[in-house]
Amino acid sequence: MKPHWKRSILYGGAILLSLILPLIYPRPFFLHVLIMFFLYSLLSESWNIIGGYAGQISFGHALYFGLAAYVSTFLFVRFGITPWLGLVAAISVASAAGLLAGIPFFRLRGHYFAIGTIGLTEAIAVLVNEWELVGGAVGIYIPMLEPSIAHFQWKSRIPYYYVVFGFLVISMVIVHRIERSRLGYYLRAIKMNEAAAVSLGINPLKVKEIAMAISCGIAALGGVFYAQYTLYVAPDTVMALQISVDMAVITLVGGAGTLFGPIIGAAILIPLAEILRVYLGKVGTLHIAIFGMIVMFVAIFQPSGIIIYFQRLRRWKREV
Repeated sequence: MKPHWKRSILYGGAILLSLILPLIYPRPFFLHVLIMFFLYSLLSESWNIIGGYAGQISFGHALYFGLAAYVSTFLFVRFGITPWLGLVAAISVASAAGLLAGIPFFRLRGHYFAIGTIGLTEAIAVLVNEWELVGGAVGIYIPMLEPSIAHFQWKSRIPYYYVVFGFLVISMVIVHRIERSRLGYYLRAIKMNEAAAVSLGINPLKVKEIAMAISCGIAALGGVFYAQYTLYVAPDTVMALQISVDMAVITLVGGAGTLFGPIIGAAILIPLAEILRVYLGKVGTLHIAIFGMIVMFVAIFQPSGIIIYFQRLRRWKREV
C-alpha cells in the first residue's frame, strides 16, 4: 500500500473515531477533558505558526485569544448579534491587533521580543480591567438563552465538542497548507538564519506579519469558543499570562514547527492537567509541580519534542 493511502486511512480513522467517541461514552467530565484537549490543540497550532515555524517565541498570544472572546461576547450581550457573526468580527480584530503589534515587536530579537509581547498583553489586560463598558474587573456574564445553534448555546457538551473539533480541523488544514507553501519555507528560512533569508530576497517583516495575522485569527476561534463554552469573560480568565505559557509549553513539548507537535503535546499535558487538578488539586499545588516535572524532563532529554519518537518509529518501519 502506498504511503499516501496509508496516511489517508489513518487520518480518516482518527476523524471517524473522534466523531463517534462522544456518542459511545458521553460522560460529562470525559467530554470536558476532550473539549479542553481540542481547544488547547487549536491554540497551540495558532502559536506554532509564529513560535514554531518562524521561531518568534511569543508569550502574548493570550491577548488575541482574549480580544476575540471580548469582541464576540460584547456584540452578543449588548446588541444581540449571534456569536457566529461575532466570530467574524473577532477574527478581524485579533488579526488586526496582531498586525499592529508586529510592526514594532518584529524588529526586536530573542528574549526582547518575548518580553515585549508579555508587556503588551499585561498593559491591555490592565486597561480592560478598568474599562467599565466591558465590565471592568467583574467581566461580562453571557446570559443563558434558549439552546440553539444561533445562540451558540446547548444543554449538552456534545455540540460544543463537535464545534471545537471542527475548529481544530480547520486550523490543522491551514497550518498544513502553510507548511507546504512558499510562506512556510520562508518562515523556516527566517528561523534558521534571518540574515541569510534577507540575502535571498525574503522580506522578514512582511512574512512574519502575514504569519502573525493568520496565527491571531486562529487564536480568535478559540477565544470565541471559550467565551460561549464558559459563558463568562474577564481579564484574568482570557488574558492571563498562563494561557500564553500553556500554548508555548504544549507546542514545545510536542514538537515545535511540526503539524502534529501541538496535538501530541496537548494529548499528554491537557488530560493530565485536568485529572491532576481534580484529584490532586486539594493537595496544594502538587498537580502543578508534577506538571512542571514532566515539562522539565522533556526539555532536558528531548528538546526537539516528543514527536521525534514518532518520527523515528516511522523511519524504522520503513527500513524494516
